[in-house]
Amino acid sequence: MKIFFILFFSLTFSLHANEKVSLQLKWLHQFQFAGYYAAKEKGFYEELGLDVEIRERDRSKNNIEQVINGDSEYGVADSILFLYKAKKEPITIVTPIFQHSPAVIMTLKSSGLDSPYKLNNKKLMFYKKDTDGFSILSMLQHIEVTPNLKRIKDTYTYEALINKKFDAYAGYLTNEYFYFKERGIDINIIHPANYGLDLYGDMLFTNNQEAKNHPKRVEKFKKATIKGWYYALEHKEEIIKLIKEKYAASKSIEHLRYEANTLEEVIQHKLIPIGTLDKGRIQYTLQIYKKHGLIKNEVDIHDYIFKPSQSNITLTKEEKEK
Repeated sequence: MKIFFILFFSLTFSLHANEKVSLQLKWLHQFQFAGYYAAKEKGFYEELGLDVEIRERDRSKNNIEQVINGDSEYGVADSILFLYKAKKEPITIVTPIFQHSPAVIMTLKSSGLDSPYKLNNKKLMFYKKDTDGFSILSMLQHIEVTPNLKRIKDTYTYEALINKKFDAYAGYLTNEYFYFKERGIDINIIHPANYGLDLYGDMLFTNNQEAKNHPKRVEKFKKATIKGWYYALEHKEEIIKLIKEKYAASKSIEHLRYEANTLEEVIQHKLIPIGTLDKGRIQYTLQIYKKHGLIKNEVDIHDYIFKPSQSNITLTKEEKEK
């Protein structure tokens, strides 16, 4: 009888155990990922049977490739995902979170470099990998401006711009701009959206294997994530405290609060439902990529929108063997 009960409870537990998956972030822990933290800590993932591990970015690795290779089932990246998708990489865009990209170029007000057209041959501190700041690269190519890219952002901080070691700095309006503001340093903001490149910011994505084999799980992850983002934006102070205590101890409350308030402007959840993916904007982005030779093939717009049935996804032999 004792053995029976042990077997019964073991079977019951295994039947109801939450599915373990991981989420690969595109950067270090901060309010930029508040919705995912909220979905985990408030139990939204768990309510739908998911046990989610949230992984901070390892800046030595390509965070998109980590999802493609199956190191994580889900990831966060920006409009460079459209380029991966157009090149037939095995990814599925699940849902956008940021309606606009917060990636900008910053220059000292005193430099007079208040336009991207003035950045030809100027030293621009940039990310090591194109998976970061892709909207900035797209803008520069779009307006045919060629700065001297210094891909050493992991080595130098924003202080290098203050000390005039570089002419310009690529960063996030929602993050690094806070440091300049805190110090009272006047900064020019060069925003790609003002020069014809209004691209999506952070989007949730997965690999084709996950989308094909576990479409219901993908839908659950999407649903809980969107719920988490609404919660985070409606309870900012609670989530700020959570992030400070559990995820990003080195960030000040003031910095996290600035980030939270600024992110509202790029998410725009009061105007557009979180998760809205507009076909026209996808077409607009692809046309720009095609114009500059980044993609050459035609892509069906419908392939960019995740559908729970996912009958349109065909796995390669390599994907099936993973």
